[in-house]
Amino acid sequence: MRFAAAMHVLTAVIWVGGLFFAYFVLRPVAAGMLETHDRLNLWRKVLRRFFLIVWISVIILFSTGYWMTLSLFGDVVHVPHYISVMQVLGILMALIFFYVYFSTYQRLQKHLMIDNYGPASKILEEMRRFFGINLFLGVVVILVASSGQYWVN
Repeated sequence: MRFAAAMHVLTAVIWVGGLFFAYFVLRPVAAGMLETHDRLNLWRKVLRRFFLIVWISVIILFSTGYWMTLSLFGDVVHVPHYISVMQVLGILMALIFFYVYFSTYQRLQKHLMIDNYGPASKILEEMRRFFGINLFLGVVVILVASSGQYWVN
């Protein structure tokens, strides 16, 4: 159980921390320093690595989350409210990630393969909005996870 909890927290921090870094550090620096084609090609390489890490994180987060929930409570329904909130927000974050990966990221890849930078820039902006939403949700999950046990159920 301790190992599952440690892995759960570690992968959540990696995913949300990666979103924070991408959104507040890498994006503004890249936008301010690089021409469009260089910026987009940087993001192509960054996203390839980041999405691999997110896939691994999603698998570990759901595996450890449900393992701990089932071990402690016997099911996923009769849990404290803060666990339900984490569960719902985690599912929403995963669904947003799946949409970004299977839709916007694939479209971005297609445009970058043929050096079609105009549409690729618009797609990257769309991805940025989804990253912002997931970052916000991730921060809320972290706040709920760290303080939820003190809520009145």
